[in-house]
Amino acid sequence: MIKIAFTAPNHMDLEKTPAWQSYLKVKEKYPQHVISRGANINLVRNKAVSEKDCFKKFQTDFNFDKILFIDSDIEFTEDDIQSLDLINAPIVAGVYRVTPDRLSAGVWSGMMGNCSYVTPGTTGIKQVGWASTGFMMVVKEVFMTMPYPWFRCFLIETVEEASETSEDIGFCIQAEKYQIKVIANFDVVLKHHKEGLL
Repeated sequence: MIKIAFTAPNHMDLEKTPAWQSYLKVKEKYPQHVISRGANINLVRNKAVSEKDCFKKFQTDFNFDKILFIDSDIEFTEDDIQSLDLINAPIVAGVYRVTPDRLSAGVWSGMMGNCSYVTPGTTGIKQVGWASTGFMMVVKEVFMTMPYPWFRCFLIETVEEASETSEDIGFCIQAEKYQIKVIANFDVVLKHHKEGLL
């Protein structure tokens, strides 16, 4: 069973977003969903998995086989969901433009300044260092293997600077430590409803 997880700020009217409008077209086939709201994206994503208070010890009574994280500004189809579901991987993501010349996946080389992005035009199914949770499917065994909190930022310090990863890069860094591969399906290209990207 796939659980669809929507994450949104408290003030957002989710029903007016591209993600929710897309979901209405597939809701009959994928009825299980959760809406996780809040100002702290780390807590919001963790709570989408557990559906419990993030500050309490997590119990592994998962109510899904796979969870699909979808950001509110992503437009998708049933084919997009099925394309991820058919890939035999613990973590698999579709991609979308984050800037006109960057996709939402890449390689992590140890500090935020060296976080490289894959460019548009890339195709196929490939292992990546990180992928965005904007459209990411994860099997429940990942959450049973990795320690809680699954989504968190990491502080990266060098002699010259200190920076913090995003929560999705932090999730992928943790996955790598537990020998869990992150796969991107570059044939699943989502519409990202952000100015200058459609």
